[in-house]
Amino acid sequence: MKEIKTYTVQIWCGLKEHYDGQIHSIEEAETICQKYVNFIGLCVTITSTKYIYTDGNETGFVIGLIAYPRFPKEPEEILKNAFELGKILMSELRQYRITITTPEKSYMLENENIK
Repeated sequence: MKEIKTYTVQIWCGLKEHYDGQIHSIEEAETICQKYVNFIGLCVTITSTKYIYTDGNETGFVIGLIAYPRFPKEPEEILKNAFELGKILMSELRQYRITITTPEKSYMLENENIK
Protein backbone atom coordinates (compact mmCIF):
# COMPACT_ATOMS: atom_id res chain seq x y z
CA MET A 1 0.00 0.00 0.00
CA LYS A 2 1.26 3.48 -0.87
CA GLU A 3 0.19 6.51 1.11
CA ILE A 4 0.75 10.24 0.68
CA LYS A 5 -0.83 13.38 2.07
CA THR A 6 -3.98 14.17 0.10
CA TYR A 7 -4.37 17.29 -2.01
CA THR A 8 -7.16 18.05 -4.47
CA VAL A 9 -7.66 20.80 -7.02
CA GLN A 10 -10.75 21.45 -9.15
CA ILE A 11 -11.15 23.61 -12.26
CA TRP A 12 -14.72 24.92 -12.66
CA CYS A 13 -15.65 25.95 -16.21
CA GLY A 14 -18.80 26.65 -18.17
CA LEU A 15 -19.48 25.67 -21.76
CA LYS A 16 -21.27 28.84 -22.90
CA GLU A 17 -19.08 31.59 -24.36
CA HIS A 18 -19.45 34.93 -22.52
CA TYR A 19 -22.64 33.83 -20.74
CA ASP A 20 -24.73 34.16 -23.92
CA GLY A 21 -22.64 32.93 -26.85
CA GLN A 22 -21.90 29.63 -28.54
CA ILE A 23 -22.36 26.54 -26.39
CA HIS A 24 -19.41 24.15 -26.56
CA SER A 25 -19.64 20.42 -25.91
CA ILE A 26 -18.04 18.50 -23.08
CA GLU A 27 -16.30 16.46 -25.78
CA GLU A 28 -14.42 19.62 -26.81
CA ALA A 29 -13.27 20.01 -23.20
CA GLU A 30 -12.24 16.34 -23.10
CA THR A 31 -10.16 16.78 -26.27
CA ILE A 32 -8.39 19.81 -24.77
CA CYS A 33 -7.68 17.87 -21.58
CA GLN A 34 -6.44 14.83 -23.51
CA LYS A 35 -3.91 16.94 -25.45
CA TYR A 36 -2.65 18.52 -22.23
CA VAL A 37 -2.28 15.29 -20.25
CA ASN A 38 -0.61 13.54 -23.19
CA PHE A 39 1.91 16.38 -23.42
CA ILE A 40 2.91 16.52 -19.75
CA GLY A 41 2.04 13.03 -18.48
CA LEU A 42 -0.91 13.49 -16.16
CA CYS A 43 -4.34 12.09 -15.31
CA VAL A 44 -7.42 14.25 -14.67
CA THR A 45 -11.11 13.61 -14.23
CA ILE A 46 -13.89 15.51 -15.98
CA THR A 47 -17.40 15.65 -14.58
CA SER A 48 -20.43 17.34 -16.16
CA THR A 49 -22.21 19.92 -14.03
CA LYS A 50 -24.89 22.58 -14.34
CA TYR A 51 -24.50 26.11 -13.02
CA ILE A 52 -27.62 27.88 -11.78
CA TYR A 53 -27.02 31.58 -11.23
CA THR A 54 -29.10 34.74 -10.90
CA ASP A 55 -31.29 35.07 -14.00
CA GLY A 56 -29.65 32.18 -15.84
CA ASN A 57 -27.97 28.83 -16.04
CA GLU A 58 -25.52 26.90 -18.18
CA THR A 59 -23.94 23.50 -18.48
CA GLY A 60 -20.30 23.08 -17.66
CA PHE A 61 -17.78 20.73 -16.15
CA VAL A 62 -15.35 20.26 -13.30
CA ILE A 63 -11.82 19.00 -13.87
CA GLY A 64 -10.28 17.14 -10.94
CA LEU A 65 -6.62 16.75 -10.09
CA ILE A 66 -5.41 14.79 -7.06
CA ALA A 67 -2.25 13.80 -5.25
CA TYR A 68 -1.96 10.28 -6.65
CA PRO A 69 0.18 7.87 -4.59
CA ARG A 70 1.44 5.97 -7.64
CA PHE A 71 2.97 9.15 -9.11
CA PRO A 72 3.30 11.53 -6.15
CA LYS A 73 3.57 15.27 -6.78
CA GLU A 74 3.84 18.16 -4.41
CA PRO A 75 0.74 20.38 -4.01
CA GLU A 76 2.55 23.26 -5.76
CA GLU A 77 3.05 21.15 -8.89
CA ILE A 78 -0.57 19.96 -8.90
CA LEU A 79 -1.75 23.56 -8.59
CA LYS A 80 0.65 24.66 -11.35
CA ASN A 81 -0.83 22.00 -13.66
CA ALA A 82 -4.35 23.18 -12.79
CA PHE A 83 -3.50 26.78 -13.62
CA GLU A 84 -1.90 25.78 -16.93
CA LEU A 85 -4.84 23.58 -17.96
CA GLY A 86 -7.36 26.14 -16.69
CA LYS A 87 -5.84 28.90 -18.82
CA ILE A 88 -5.88 26.65 -21.88
CA LEU A 89 -9.54 25.71 -21.31
CA MET A 90 -10.49 29.34 -20.72
CA SER A 91 -8.84 30.40 -23.97
CA GLU A 92 -10.01 27.51 -26.16
CA LEU A 93 -13.61 27.61 -24.91
CA ARG A 94 -13.67 31.43 -24.87
CA GLN A 95 -14.66 31.68 -21.23
CA TYR A 96 -14.55 35.06 -19.53
CA ARG A 97 -13.84 33.49 -16.13
CA ILE A 98 -12.99 30.15 -14.59
CA THR A 99 -12.45 29.21 -10.97
CA ILE A 100 -9.78 26.95 -9.51
CA THR A 101 -10.37 25.61 -6.00
CA THR A 102 -8.02 23.97 -3.51
CA PRO A 103 -8.62 22.94 0.09
CA GLU A 104 -7.27 26.34 1.15
CA LYS A 105 -8.23 28.89 -1.53
CA SER A 106 -10.37 29.69 -4.54
CA TYR A 107 -8.82 31.52 -7.50
CA MET A 108 -10.81 33.29 -10.21
CA LEU A 109 -8.99 33.67 -13.53
CA GLU A 110 -10.24 36.21 -16.04
CA ASN A 111 -9.62 36.12 -19.77
CA GLU A 112 -7.88 39.39 -20.66
CA ASN A 113 -8.73 38.86 -24.36
CA ILE A 114 -12.49 39.02 -23.76
CA LYS A 115 -14.13 42.29 -22.81
